[in-house]
Amino acid sequence: MNVSKLNPIGYDAKTEKGNTYKRSNLATSAFVLGTAALDTAICTGKKVPPIIKWFSFADIFGDYVKPLKNNINPKWKLPINALGIAVDLFFAKWVGRGLDNYINKKRIEKADSTNA
Repeated sequence: MNVSKLNPIGYDAKTEKGNTYKRSNLATSAFVLGTAALDTAICTGKKVPPIIKWFSFADIFGDYVKPLKNNINPKWKLPINALGIAVDLFFAKWVGRGLDNYINKKRIEKADSTNA
């Protein structure tokens, strides 16, 4: 296992042609950490703008599902909200990885074109 791949910002990598470029992990790290911070704020009851709550599954039984809030068994609220946080983190990683792949593709093209 290459430990440098765990760097949250990026690391040096080689293209298929053997050229060196700086591989990015920054978008994935930023999206996952930002989502984790927002989900923590939502779950601890801090004041969060409603637009953020609309795009977060962290508190499924929050303001927008009030009819279900009183009808569900209390012991199921924590696991369901934990599942919501997991969904948020999955989508954050997916979006971040997509941005990083786009950035890396452009960097590979640039590295291969300058050293051709």
